[in-house]
Formats: sequence, C-alpha cells, structure tokens
Amino acid sequence: MDRNRCIAEIETYVAGIPCIIGVTDYEAYVPAYISGPPEYCYPSEGGYGDYILLDRKGYRAKWLERKLNDRIERDIQEEIFNHMEGK
Repeated sequence: MDRNRCIAEIETYVAGIPCIIGVTDYEAYVPAYISGPPEYCYPSEGGYGDYILLDRKGYRAKWLERKLNDRIERDIQEEIFNHMEGK
C-alpha cells in the first residue's frame, strides 16, 4: 500500500470526495526574525508538505489527483500545515 510511505494521514474531502492526504515529507514553518541588527535577521522558511492522495482504503488515488486545481492545492497545504503544526 502507498500509505506505508506516509508520515501522517489526514482524512478530508477533495472535490466533494472523501479521501486521505498522505503526507510524505514536511518542512516545519520557521517565522521570520526581524528585530535587532540586520546580521541577526532572517526571512521565514518552510511550512510546506509533500503529499499523495489516497482513497479511503489507503491506495493511491491518481484519478483524484487529476481533479486538483490551485484552490484545492492551497486548501490541502493549509490542512497539512494545520495538522503538522498542531493547530
């Protein structure tokens, strides 16, 4: 099964279809630090997850991936961020 590669699973809906977001890699968000001298400041980093879409049985759902668009991608990334950051 493809779910063996996942570090986290998030039950959700994509295009109204129940499925699982299988998070395969995640880079935690590090906020920017903009206080003090410039040499101690740095931009924000991370906050991105790689994923695969799985059906409810845990098998890769390539047919569902074809339904993705920019809005759905943003929603998925937000769900991954909230799940992985514990929000």
